[in-house]
Formats: sequence, structure tokens, C-alpha cells
Amino acid sequence: MNAADSSHPTSALVERGTDDGHGDHEGDLGWGRIKVAGGETYCGDIVGFDTHLVVIAFDQQVDIDVGRAATIAIGFSNRTARGVTGQTVMSLMGPDGRACIALAIDENGASRLRRVVRFPFAERIDVMIISSRSKDASASRVQSFNLSTRGLGAISPRAIAAGSSALLRFAVPPNRGSLVQVRGVVAYCREITSDAYQVGFKFERVGAGPSHLLHAAVSALSREAEKPR
Repeated sequence: MNAADSSHPTSALVERGTDDGHGDHEGDLGWGRIKVAGGETYCGDIVGFDTHLVVIAFDQQVDIDVGRAATIAIGFSNRTARGVTGQTVMSLMGPDGRACIALAIDENGASRLRRVVRFPFAERIDVMIISSRSKDASASRVQSFNLSTRGLGAISPRAIAAGSSALLRFAVPPNRGSLVQVRGVVAYCREITSDAYQVGFKFERVGAGPSHLLHAAVSALSREAEKPR
């Protein structure tokens, strides 16, 4: 994981990390507590984090759907950050065999600037890289975890270089029968594990047809998110 951005609420905690600056506290594990919106509270150990992602390991079985909003409290020694908001992006098995949950931390300042609401959206996305700074440009399939009218977040089995351009094709609600094909650029790519990467795609050159489908999809996801669980 990457070193911390001092503008983020967790920056004071990252500064107390290991000498390599990656924020991993092996042998001095911090604690993490997740309160899922409308659900349970889970407590565990932080096994890694940076300014955008927290991975928490649990001794018990944890059943949290991908895309769920959550409030996170984290602490190391006498340093604590509470009320950090985020969203679950994947579940995985830690090296010690414990169940882990990875959560994307909301960038509150950036979110206010973008003024874009993202909704949980789990769908397979076909990705065709059309230009890339790396030499491994190819077609692949990723799993989305949120969607807005301006972009989507996904988990990819391999890294996709930031700045890469791609064609994205995926089914959208309300009935998942409509397919959207849109061009996007990779805004960021962050390693979660050696074979899982969190990738953010920003849509570009969206035509009238895809734009209509995306707005209809986001409206349907908004109504779904408002339903009591």
C-alpha cells in the first residue's frame, strides 16, 4: 500500500507506521471497528492501510455485502481516528487464515468537489484497453462495486496503469437487460493483494444514448439504496 496523504483524517496514524512508509503495522497491530449502515458492528485488527484503503482482519466470520457503506474507527497506540466513512470493496483471506474486509475510504474533500453520488453496483465489466503506458494492454473482465453517472469503481485481477484509456461494456439496471458501452480513463489503481487491485474509471465522451442509460441506472440504484434492509 502507498504512503499516506497528510490531508486525510488517518494521516496522523500513518505517520506512526513502519519505516518503509507503507502503513503496515506488523507486530504492532492497530484495531479497527466497522459499523455497517443499518447493520452490525464488527471489531478486528488492521493488517494494512493507506489514505484510500483499510484492510481489517477478524477472528470471527463476517458477512458484509460488497458496496455497503460503513463508518470506520481505527487506532494505533494512543492515536485514534473515528467517524471515517467508507465502503466495502471486497472480502479476502489473510495470510494467517483470518477473514479480512477491505474498505475504500471516502475522500471527503474530493467528494465535495466532484459532487457526484456513487451507489453500490456489483456487475461484471468487460474492459478493452485501447491505450496504456504499460506493455500489457489487453482485454479483461473486472468486478464493479460502485457506479455514478461519471465513473465506476471496480476490482481487477491485475494492475491497470493510471491514465490508460479503455472501452467499458456492462449491463445496467433497472432490469440489467440494457448494455452500456462507454469510453473511460483509469483515474487510479491501488493494490489490495498481489492479485486484486482497486481501479477507478472516469467516463469520457459519453454520448446521448449511454448517458440516458447511466442516469436511468443511477436512479434505479438510488431507489434500491433507499429501501429498508
